[in-house]
Amino acid sequence: MPHVLDTNIVRATRDGHVPVLARLATLQPEEVYVTIVSFEEETKGQNATLNQRLNQVQLLRAYESLLRTHAYFASANVLPYDANAARHDAEVGTLLRRMGTKDRRIAAITRSRGYTLVTHNVVDFRGVPGLVLEDWLAP
Repeated sequence: MPHVLDTNIVRATRDGHVPVLARLATLQPEEVYVTIVSFEEETKGQNATLNQRLNQVQLLRAYESLLRTHAYFASANVLPYDANAARHDAEVGTLLRRMGTKDRRIAAITRSRGYTLVTHNVVDFRGVPGLVLEDWLAP
């Protein structure tokens, strides 16, 4: 079954977290996806950093980080937030009103395709009906 990496797993992958990389190595590249929502989350924080008053070293690091993020997502299988995901998003939103918007959208994209969501935030997604979860960072 294809796997969708939640934003925290994307970060663990980019940070070289060995257990996550080992688990990824057992899958074919066409079985691993990320979402456009994770791209939004990653770049939003980086853009906020770039809009702060930074010294030259901080600015260089911030732009290098943004470039690495761009390269990561450019080489990844990125799933869109499409009409099917929007329908699932609306359904999940009526069931789980307290769920965060970004988490709900990631869940909707994943559930709409019948894929497994890999996340360390299992508690945040546990109430989504029909969503299969795995935690590759659990001890």
